[in-house]
Amino acid sequence: MRMAGIKYVVDTDEPQGSRDKCPWIAFNGQELSDLELIIDFLTQHFGKPLKEKLTPAERAVGRAVQVMLDEHTVVAVVYKRYVLDRYSYIMGCFSKKYRLMLRLLVPIFHPRLKRMFYVIGMGRFSEEEAMFFLYRELRALEDVLGDKSFLLDTTPTTYDAAVFAELTQVIYGCAPEVERYVRANYDALVQYHERMKNKYWPDWERCRAE
Repeated sequence: MRMAGIKYVVDTDEPQGSRDKCPWIAFNGQELSDLELIIDFLTQHFGKPLKEKLTPAERAVGRAVQVMLDEHTVVAVVYKRYVLDRYSYIMGCFSKKYRLMLRLLVPIFHPRLKRMFYVIGMGRFSEEEAMFFLYRELRALEDVLGDKSFLLDTTPTTYDAAVFAELTQVIYGCAPEVERYVRANYDALVQYHERMKNKYWPDWERCRAE
């Protein structure tokens, strides 16, 4: 929304909407969830607010990268965060009023999460194997980025929003040792994340503090 210049208000009272799904938006009384469906809806309503000049081949690359990140990379991140580390790091990212509730709920939901990840496959791997998948895909992402300022063009596209979102999860929302490893071994991705952050989130530190 920041990239497209669409004004919005963050809902801190009901952060996951009535569907308990994140991300979600409410637009003129209508609730929508799932990132791709939201972007498609906003694109249709506002008439493609991002002026992208991509070839069909570039769009295909962008789509492939987005699916890799959304459907596999982030699964490794969430597996590390919630199952392997049992919320130990992410707990500090929540406000105090949510921490007690989370500590009470972790023993209830942790077995369910372990079972869910086992069913989808990631939970059958050790931490070393899960991180192997994560770091291999970050290397693939870095190879696609190359020496370009942004993923596919000289200016950011919708696919850069997806990449920035997932890199934020990896760097800031996974685990301290993961952040250290990424900063030490994926300089191009770290610099890319900084470019996106500086361009669209000049108030980054204030938002994190809040």
